Amino acid sequence: MFGGYCGNYEVFTDTSYLVKKEPDRCFEPSLHGGLDNLYHFHPNSTVVLTVRDVNDWVSSINHFGGLGGHVKEKCRNFFPWQPNTVTDDDLARFYRDHIEFVRGFMREHPSLTYLEVSLESEETGTIMENHFGISRKCWGRSNENKKVRRGGK
Repeated sequence: MFGGYCGNYEVFTDTSYLVKKEPDRCFEPSLHGGLDNLYHFHPNSTVVLTVRDVNDWVSSINHFGGLGGHVKEKCRNFFPWQPNTVTDDDLARFYRDHIEFVRGFMREHPSLTYLEVSLESEETGTIMENHFGISRKCWGRSNENKKVRRGGK
């Protein structure tokens, strides 16, 4: 449950993590059964996929506390096509494949409501407000690193 000035809501969030017993394996809930379980137990749920430009995503994880290096080194199961060193191109492929996987899953499970929004759009807050009835002021950016934004902004 999330609470605060924006209200109280039940939310499942898809957060990857390292599998401690398998040092070269990470767990990504949406890719490893999370969507199946969500559908099985909550077949009328809403799934929100937040997307962004793939190059901005790669840049972001590379500059967020060394996350890019960690993923490249520790999450080998995310890159089955790459037997050697994982590159930024591999990260980009993983990101695009992940988005397509979620989109495909949603097409195959029409009882789920699917909302795809852009992290980079100024309209995202309004879209979320229109869909959920929660003020657009509650949908903001955090961890924004203005120094790294593409285009020098």
